[in-house]
Amino acid sequence: KYVLLYGKKSPDDFEVKVFKARPKRFEVKPGIFQRAWHLVFKAYGDEDLMRVGYQAGFGEKNSLGFGMVKVDGRRRKWRRKLR
Repeated sequence: KYVLLYGKKSPDDFEVKVFKARPKRFEVKPGIFQRAWHLVFKAYGDEDLMRVGYQAGFGEKNSLGFGMVKVDGRRRKWRRKLR
């Protein structure tokens, strides 16, 4: 996704810390179920790379609605990992 938008390889400076992970099964259409994971995580990295993840989704199957994220409104501090 990053390559398609920016025309260059994505930066390697990227880190994800997973705090909570649980499998989830939900109905996408009547009688059709999909398995997915519900994660609570923090992602650190290049600002443009984070923007792509937020707007287009992290991981796979984004066209099906997977990989969507919601910013936790309880914590407003954004931290950048120092290089």
